[in-house]
Amino acid sequence: MAEANECYNHCMRIISLSPAVTETIFALGAQRHLIGVTYFCNYPPEAKKLPKVGGFSNADIARIKSLKPDLVITQTIVQEKAKEVFAAEKIPHLHLDPRRLKDIYENILEIGRILNVGRKAMKVVKSLVVVEQQMQHVSKFPVIPSGSEGSLNLFEESSHTREIPRSKFRPRNDSPSNLNRPRVYIEEWWDPPMASGNWVPDIIELAGGTSFLPPDGKTSRRVSLEEVKKFNPDIILLAYCGFGKKSDPNRILKRAGWDRIPAVRENRIFPVDEEILNRPGPRIMRAVHDIALDIDYRIII
Repeated sequence: MAEANECYNHCMRIISLSPAVTETIFALGAQRHLIGVTYFCNYPPEAKKLPKVGGFSNADIARIKSLKPDLVITQTIVQEKAKEVFAAEKIPHLHLDPRRLKDIYENILEIGRILNVGRKAMKVVKSLVVVEQQMQHVSKFPVIPSGSEGSLNLFEESSHTREIPRSKFRPRNDSPSNLNRPRVYIEEWWDPPMASGNWVPDIIELAGGTSFLPPDGKTSRRVSLEEVKKFNPDIILLAYCGFGKKSDPNRILKRAGWDRIPAVRENRIFPVDEEILNRPGPRIMRAVHDIALDIDYRIII
């Protein structure tokens, strides 16, 4: 029975409709199973060469059926309708819906079990957990060389680490008090304004900030000027879905009434790489690293 199961997993034909799932499968060394991905699956670069089956929210069902997958994997609340379509079409599918950091780890393990690479998945998750634990006490950050984004142990001591005065905001005993932590508002979309939820507040808290939305696993939601003004963020980060590193600060700078917020008046608005932050996969600790640097350099220096 075990032998048959191993053979089945070895021959599985997988279609990934999530860039994060695609990245996870590559990180597990199981990319041979992939027979189709979305146009947004662009990391690692090898993923661009795989057959395309549409976008993140508008998959080509006929194309998917023609490829005869053993399993289609969808992810997050955005793809819940696609999940319903696959059920109606009797296409084997798995829907993942991570809301917290721990859910991302569990998703990696689940994909590892499906593809019979459970040990590799456990190794990847352990590496992420080590980074998370180090991040809670780190007093140095690495400057990650270009092209090393796939590295899991981002905080390994090396010639790239340098001192950053984080204690100016966060006590090294990691006090639960938010009094010394910079307030961070991350916007996921501009019309209407949507604050980033799900795992993003976890990322902000781990990076040393206080998140506008609490780290409770709730989804992203629409926000009002008065809410953000009351929160009075020290820094505003933009992670507009589908825009990579090119989210435009003018979306907020020119928004009526938002100049009543000091961070807007003082132009403390910065784009982040949403392709890392908004993808619940093996590069998620890179998002923590990047936001931590944004918080420290944009505010302290």
